[in-house]
Amino acid sequence: AVVGVGSNGSAESTNTKHTCPVTIPAEVEERGLCFAQEVLCGVFHHKELDEFPIDGYEAYAQITEIFAKTIKSIHRPGDLIWIHDYHHLLLPKMLRTIGIDSPVGVFLHIPFPSSEIFRKIPWRRQILEGMLGSDFIGFQTEEYLSHFTRSVAGTLRATTKRNLIVYETRVTRQAASPIGLNIDRITKALQDPEVLSKIADLRARFDGKKIIIGVDRMDTIKGLPQKLQAFEKLLADEPSLIGEVLLVQTAVPARKTEQCHQLRREVEELVGRINARYSTFGHASVYYKYDFIDFKDLVALYSIADVCLVTSLREGMNLVSQEFIACQQTNRGLLILSEFAGAARNLAKAFRINPWNTSELAGSMKEALTTSQAEREARHASLYKYVTTHTAVWWGSFLIKQLEDALEKKKLDLHTHTPPDVIVVNASMYDSLQDVLGKMPKTTEVVFFGHGLVSELEPVCSNDTRFHWIGECGCTWRQKHSKKWDVLPAMGSCLDWTGTVLKVLNNYERMIPGSRLSMNSGKTVFRWSWADAVSGFLNHKESLLHSHECYLHLSSMAEACGGRFAVHYHPGHHTMTICPAYLSLDALTHVISLVCGKQPVVLHISVPVPCSTHSVSLCTDPEIAQSSVVFNTVEELKKVVEKFV
Repeated sequence: AVVGVGSNGSAESTNTKHTCPVTIPAEVEERGLCFAQEVLCGVFHHKELDEFPIDGYEAYAQITEIFAKTIKSIHRPGDLIWIHDYHHLLLPKMLRTIGIDSPVGVFLHIPFPSSEIFRKIPWRRQILEGMLGSDFIGFQTEEYLSHFTRSVAGTLRATTKRNLIVYETRVTRQAASPIGLNIDRITKALQDPEVLSKIADLRARFDGKKIIIGVDRMDTIKGLPQKLQAFEKLLADEPSLIGEVLLVQTAVPARKTEQCHQLRREVEELVGRINARYSTFGHASVYYKYDFIDFKDLVALYSIADVCLVTSLREGMNLVSQEFIACQQTNRGLLILSEFAGAARNLAKAFRINPWNTSELAGSMKEALTTSQAEREARHASLYKYVTTHTAVWWGSFLIKQLEDALEKKKLDLHTHTPPDVIVVNASMYDSLQDVLGKMPKTTEVVFFGHGLVSELEPVCSNDTRFHWIGECGCTWRQKHSKKWDVLPAMGSCLDWTGTVLKVLNNYERMIPGSRLSMNSGKTVFRWSWADAVSGFLNHKESLLHSHECYLHLSSMAEACGGRFAVHYHPGHHTMTICPAYLSLDALTHVISLVCGKQPVVLHISVPVPCSTHSVSLCTDPEIAQSSVVFNTVEELKKVVEKFV
């Protein structure tokens, strides 16, 4: 069954076929909802805010806690929990805190902002940690997924690789999965006699006219003023279109805020000005309605329009564009779509525009109105194919599949009966797991894997020779029953970034007299401890400045290549070390075989966590080899290990 959590004040379980109301004190609800809508939704849509009220965040967290307790009361083993949108971003972690270990999915319907914007939120860490309590996070576009990944890497120093995020002891998958339409509903509506009658009436009313349609909430993100200003410019530049083209604009009431009231006044002033200047006898240039619109009326309007105009300034998806395409089965109308709407990534045959560019937008309207029938047919065919294949059913099935896969993985983890040949554990878990792993059968090799320097790992493992140790992400190793660290062979494709890094380091080696560069396996070390003796004390500060500049340069390169290498900067010791940041599972398996002296058949991998604030932790992708099992928590690994002790 699926327990769905939305923004309508309820939690729903398909086990019991009912909605469970969630009772929230009125004052808390008002402050929490205001925080969600004005602060979170505002920042996520790149709006500038003057303040971030702490009482609003506290109410938001309090509401989440109430929801968590309600879910626990209706939750049953085997349930899948699906959380929608920005109203409950703290909920996944809170569910884990109260003991719910069922698969949890989050889908964010709105955009996720760039990391530079998101970092303004004072509670950014809590929000990210809350979301990463889930097993899967879905986004509307790859762009939003990328923004989230960068925020997680920058704020939490979490491991990010492909569509996986590893933070503390959890693995969260993520993917871009754009929401679609209930296409069957629209298809049935187009066959409804009442809708067909409305279509005939509208065609008779606007006979001989070219119709541009707009359907938007009265919200600042929708770009209504920009749309009207561009339409006004079109009529000013093309007087022959006056009386021939009209804009039918429906503005659906949104939240009752002062900002929305001001927007409504601005929109209606623009409508009045356009109609005063460009209307003819018996013909208004803009037909404007501020009201909710019936679905059947909406389908009829979509069907007779020649152009649909979407001018969003920032929007997660925008389903109006897809609804318009689905209704254009005979008219073959064209879509003008803002590049700042998520739908623009998928609807490639739409006219893409920048709503802030009034001239471009006016020009696109003219082009769309004069496009040949052949091109209209070609554009519509491509758009219609996308809309009818990427439907709401397809979208929902994909997300449910992600949660079901997470559930099956948990079952696999907890019902493993064969003692593993090798267990790989992140070095930072040593204190938590050393006792239980020390009791494993002799046939199982235990390897602690770290990507810190040997000098950082040695204090942890110096007197414990029961386990194998790998340091510097596969560059150095120490076998069990030994205290000697050795260099491991280089790992080929995992080190294909070294050439570019060496070019940078060679430049700085020339800039800092007396500095030295050395390589051992995959580890590169840059030292400038001799520079002072060569250049004198007066150049000490200059050496530090150059070395820090080098660190920043390499760090930006590491980020640009997806964090494939880590830069350890130690100005106090006049050294900088560059190591691999992660290995593929194939490469890791090879390293393990070198350390343990045998090729592992069953390789159990516990999820690692960052060891250093200057490095990106190891991330192993379980999809590379079916013989691996990745655990979300230390407790899960313990449950499996204890069966063999």
